[in-house]
Order: sequence, then structure tokens, then C-alpha cells
Amino acid sequence: MIAHALKELVRKWRWTLVFVFNLSFGFIGFISLLSFQNSIENKILLDSKKILTADLSISARKKIATTEIDKTKKIIRDLGIKIESESYLTEFMAMLKTSEKAQMVSVKAIDANYPLYGDLELLWENKNYSDIKSSFKNNETIVYSELKEILNLQKEQSLMLGKLNLSLRDIVVKDSTQTFKFGGIAPKIFIHQEALKNSELLKFGSTFNESYLFKLKEPYPRETLLKKLEQSIPDATIKIETAESAANDSARQLGFLTDFLKLIAIISILLSSLGANFLYQVFIFKKIKDYAIFKALGLNKQKLRAQYLVQMITLSLVVTAISALGSYLFIPLIQFFLNKTLSIIFEISIPNLVIVLSFFIIFITCFLVTIPFLFSLETITTAKLFNEEKLNLNISIRSRVPQILSVFLVGLLSLYLTKSVNLTLIFISSVLSIAIFSVVIGWSGIKVLSLFNPRFWVIKYSLKSIIRKKGTSIIVFSCIAISTMLMNILPLVRTSLQEEFNYNKNEQIPSLFLIDVQEEQVNAINELLQLQNLKIDNLSPLIRARISKINDIPFEKKLLKNSFTTREEETEARFRNRGINLTYRHEFSNTETLLEGIPFTNYKDETPGLSLEYKYAERIGVKLNDLMTFDIQGVEIKGKVINLRKVRWISFQPNFFIAFDEGVLNQAPKSFIGTINNLSEEKTKKVISSLAENFSNISIIDVRALSKDILNMADQMSLSIQIMALLALITGLIILSSIIYIQLNERTWELNFLKIIGAKFNSVYLYILVEFAFLTFLAALFGSLLSYVFSFILVKYLFETTFVISFKEPLFIIFGIALISIVICLIITRRILQNSANKILKEF
Repeated sequence: MIAHALKELVRKWRWTLVFVFNLSFGFIGFISLLSFQNSIENKILLDSKKILTADLSISARKKIATTEIDKTKKIIRDLGIKIESESYLTEFMAMLKTSEKAQMVSVKAIDANYPLYGDLELLWENKNYSDIKSSFKNNETIVYSELKEILNLQKEQSLMLGKLNLSLRDIVVKDSTQTFKFGGIAPKIFIHQEALKNSELLKFGSTFNESYLFKLKEPYPRETLLKKLEQSIPDATIKIETAESAANDSARQLGFLTDFLKLIAIISILLSSLGANFLYQVFIFKKIKDYAIFKALGLNKQKLRAQYLVQMITLSLVVTAISALGSYLFIPLIQFFLNKTLSIIFEISIPNLVIVLSFFIIFITCFLVTIPFLFSLETITTAKLFNEEKLNLNISIRSRVPQILSVFLVGLLSLYLTKSVNLTLIFISSVLSIAIFSVVIGWSGIKVLSLFNPRFWVIKYSLKSIIRKKGTSIIVFSCIAISTMLMNILPLVRTSLQEEFNYNKNEQIPSLFLIDVQEEQVNAINELLQLQNLKIDNLSPLIRARISKINDIPFEKKLLKNSFTTREEETEARFRNRGINLTYRHEFSNTETLLEGIPFTNYKDETPGLSLEYKYAERIGVKLNDLMTFDIQGVEIKGKVINLRKVRWISFQPNFFIAFDEGVLNQAPKSFIGTINNLSEEKTKKVISSLAENFSNISIIDVRALSKDILNMADQMSLSIQIMALLALITGLIILSSIIYIQLNERTWELNFLKIIGAKFNSVYLYILVEFAFLTFLAALFGSLLSYVFSFILVKYLFETTFVISFKEPLFIIFGIALISIVICLIITRRILQNSANKILKEF
């Protein structure tokens, strides 16, 4: 039985090759991405101590009480763990000045022990930081390589950081403590902790992050230590991290990019499965008579099922092998683009677990493709062999139930890959909507075509052929439409974002964003700006606090206990386990919209009113009329949620999750943030330099430069996604090629008969060409229209900005896909039509 099953696949070698390559291309992206994810997770795990620069970190965006650190050390000692080394780190934003320019930087004030793990590779001295740390002086600084280009730096150049006059010691060319480089808002510099004391950079209300780092002697009970620390330090504003949790946080940074890549890989699998369904239908229809004969000869169902099971396993093994080999060719391409985006080099290998998982999914795919046909095949009776009517399969809805239920398997696969319930639900509903819409449009289009009766026989025959083969036509239409949609979405979204960040057209985007403005500095800054006919706009108070209670119930940290946690659970935990920034205002800004409740102007209750951003409220489980208690430097303030609002975060304006009404927090310790608008590029540099010179503690973000960085990063990330979309398109084109090849082979007699009755070679050629070119062009056009719909949804509801219609990329893609399809059709058709008509007639 096994030998017969394998011989049948060998005899049908052309069909076997087409089927195998069709499915293989659908799984190449899937295997490549899982391999990439596995490799990056392994690298992060190996480098986890370097990422954290410690085994354990206790950090907060405030001054940590010495009692908390003493408590930490006591817990470590009580567990019998030896502390081998300690380090203290302070991080904040500040302005670094040369004699000509100023640039906002991320300052890391380090002590003599930093880093406990990892190192910094230096440019000029051609050494690591660990080799020179003992000679690193209080008046020296080491900076990231980006600053060398931005500020045109030279060795031992004098730099100003607040009141500090620093000498440039060296340039960091590689930082092993940084896993990914996602284009932060400021390049890093390192100064000595002792230098910070006399800098006057950190004042009351300044934004900074303080970290206590510990190197522990191995081995030690990691989970027990983390559990005891979390129980002993309930303060949500204090972050407790181990090397492993830091590694997970680093891996999470890739979530947004890899989630979309994985979903596109799933779409490629679905497309290839659609093609496989058609190909297997062709295969099984040719086996109907053979099956009836086997039954007549006494072969039972179990043996026949075993034969097809052997074939499925064999095909699955071959598809897995070819997909894995294809992945070895595709991985370097993904690696090139992702390395360019992440600025990190690492080797990608295909682990055995990925191969096994892929085989399992490929086998399930083959099973779902074949099962309806096999169920229907078993209904064929021996008596039908002796009937004159043509043997056919009646595939019932009941036989299709496994395929219908496969949507849940796709959902489980999506959830497993993305770990996001919301993204999975959106993906599944989108796929179902697109599939149903494509079928409905395809079926309706065929109905419309049946109304036409052109005189020119070539066009007439082409349309009739599309109408007669509805199923095939709809499969081709759907595959090309979905592939085109994927190719178009990103360029359309990018165009809208570019328009949003266009300073010449969008006057609402500020030129500069000011951070850490002290209350006593506001008037002085405005006086300085008035000399240049400028002022601070959108000046907003910022008060640091933590949520202590909700409805008088203590608001505690959320600990993730399960090994599998969704993105939503992780996000909720992050939002609960952090300090918050409060503000106060009597009216909404122009970037905020009231969704539920009443505005502050209509609220008259004694309990202070609160306004929450609606998504933030969902994440922490707060509703209208709930009471929230905040701890502001030891003082408790209670408020009542009176409205939920929507915030347009992409506006670069001062926006907050939580806002009190005016008058409640006016006397609270605070700093301010604000913007300066309508500056030319040249004037922006002058204003930055002037403010940095007179107000050393203020951090200034050049929004124009930041928006360019964001767009550049988006372009780099979109390249990776476009590559996956291109793979989906190639999968669609392979399906098209397979269908054209199978269809023309089945229609060999028909095509050559047209030649016999007098049709010219070119006319027959044109007849086939018009059929498939017309079908693919309409599919590409429909796919482009779908891409406008989905791009509009993404731009409107994800990025919350205005959708801009662009025709350049969609038109290029439409005609490009149509042209590629025509070339494929030309090649395959010429090969079929070159057969001798006499030879064909003899075969029949």
C-alpha cells in the first residue's frame, strides 16, 4: 500500500511538483520568521545580563528611599545570596553644547563599578571602557557615535553639559548593553556620577531615572528572590528587574514589527492553501474512476484512507524540506533588512522545533485541503462505473465542516505567534471579511460578464471561459486581490504619515518641545523668547504621582504568573506598575475630544473632577464615576472620574493620561512642559542654542528632526514588511502559474482543436492571454481598492490622523502585477500551443 501510494505521486510527478512548490512558498516566510524570532530570543537570553548590566536592578523615576534599598539587600542576604558588586546609575535628558551647536542627549551618570556586565567599545583608544574606567575622570565624557556627526566632535573637545565643562574622552562605537537601536529621541553620553553633584542639572521636579544594580554570585534562586522582592516592595513606581525580565522587555520591543510580519506569513499560508485546494481537486477528480475500480475489486475504506494518509505525510515531509531549504535562502534577505532596522548583527538558524512545528502545520493544512474530497470520494458507488453518465463528486457542506472550522485553527496560530487577543480578533475578522467580500465580488463580476456578448470571438471566448470556470476564476481573483492589497497598504499609510509630518502644510506641529521647565523659569524663558517675537505655547504643568487606591481599594502591582501571557496582559501590567504624570486644566486642548461624561465646566461636586484618556482607563479598569486616590510626595489627593477623552498622541503636543480640574493641584510640586511653534529650520537651531545656554536644566526636543527620524524608522521597518508582502505576492503568482498550467493542460485538446478548425496561432494565444490578463488586472484593481479601505482604517483609528489618497504606488503595483501575470501566461501558453495538433488528436 505504501509503495503504491508513493508510485502514484511519482507517476503524477508534474502535479506533485506543482503542489509541493505551491505550498512551500507559503511556508518559507513562516519558517524564516519563526527562526528569526527563536534566534533573537536566544541572543537576548544569552546577553540578558549585559542588557541589564546586572543580575538585579531596582529602579524608579524618582529618588528611591534608602530604606527600600536596605530592605532589598536584607532579602538577598536572608536567601543566602552573596552580592559580588554594586553600581549606582542616574539617567536623564539634558542639552549638550559645543561653541556652535546644542543637542539634546540622554545622560547616564555612572559610578566606578559600571557596568557590572557588558562593555563599551571605544573608537579612538581602540579599547573597551573596562580597560580605561579606572582613569575615567570626573570632567570627562564618552559619547555615542551619532554625536560625532551631529556636533562634528574631535578628541578632547570641550563640551558644556549644564554647568559642567567636560572634555571628550572617546566615542562609543558599540554598546553591548543595548540590544536594539530603535532610534531613541536622544543619543547617549556617559559622565561620572561625581560630576553630577555639581552640575545643577537635576533640580526639584526634574525628570530622571535612578537605578541600583547588583551582581549576585551564582547560583541563586531567581524566582524566589523576585517573588520576595515584589511582595516586600509594593510601590508600583519602583521597578524590580532581573536579567531575564530585562531580556523579555527587549524582545517585546520587536513585537509591533514581528507581529505584522507573522500575520502576513499566515496570509501567505492561507493563499497557498487556497491554491493547494484547487490543485488537489484536479488530482482527485482524475482519481474518481480509479477509486470506484478499487472498491469493485474489494479494497476496503481503511486501506484506501491509509493510502491517502501516506501521500499526505509524504507531501508534508517534502513541503517541509523544500520550505526549510527556501528559508535558508530567504533568511539572509530578512536578516539584511532587520539588521538595518535594528542596527544589530546576529546569526539566524532554523531550530529543530521550528521544523517539527512547521511539519505539523503543513500536515494539518494538507489534511484540511484533502478531507472534503476524500469524504465525497467515499460516496462513489461501484454501480456508477457502469452508468454512461460522467463520474463526478458531490462535495456537501458537511464535508466542508473541517475547512470551515479551520478558521479557529488560524486564530489559535495567530494568537500563538502574536500573543495578542485583540490583534488576533482583528486579523481573523479582517481575513473573513476579505475572503467573503472577494468571493461575493468575484461571483457578482462573473454574473455581470455573462451579460456581455462581444462580437470579436477572442474576447467572447475569453469571457465565456471565465464564466464556465467560476471556482477557478474566483480563486485566481482572490489570491491576486489579497496579494495586491498587502503590497499597497504600507505605501498608502506612509504617505499619510509623511503628510502629517509635513511642516509646510501642517502648522499644528510644534517646532520645539520643552521638558523640565521649572515654575520660576517660565517668565524668564518667555522674556528671552519675546526678544525673538516668540513665546511658549501649550504650557502644561506636570506633577509626578502614583495611584494608591481605586474606589478606596489599594491599587497594587499586577504580577504576571502564567508562562503564556498575552500582549494585553503585559500592557495592563506595565500601566499598573508605573508612576504617572498628572496635569490640571479647565478645558480640553485642541488635540483632545470628549467621548463620555461631562466637561469640567459643567461639574459642581465637592470631590475634584478627573479626566482620563479612554484607552488608559480601560487598561487600569477604571470607569466613569470611579474614585481614584493619588499619592503626590506623601500627600493623598482624591478625585472622581467625570469624563473619558480621546487624545491625538501623534500631534506632538503636551498630552496626559490623567488631568485634574484647575485649582486642585495648583500648589503641588511641579515642573512644566511646553512647545514653541512656527520656527524655520535655521531659527530652530538659534533658539535651541539660546535656551541651552541660559537654562541648562531644560531639555529641548527638535520635533522636526524627531519626526524625520520617525519616518526614517518607519521606512526601514516597512521595508521588512514589504519583503513579506512581496513573498505573499510571489505565492499568489505561483498559484496563478499553477492554475494556468493545470488549466491549459486540461484544455490542450480544446486549444489545438481551435487551431485545426482554422484559428490562427496568434488568435488562440490572444484568447488565453485576454482571459488571464483581464482576470488578474481586475483582481489587482480590486485589491488596490481594498488597500484604500484598510489603509484608511489604520490611519484613522490606529494613528488617529488624516488619510491622504495617493495613486502613484497603487497604479504602479496594479500594472506591475498585471504585466507579470501576462508574462507568466505568455510563457506557459506558448509551451502548450507549440504541441502538434496531429499528436494531440492521436492521443485522444
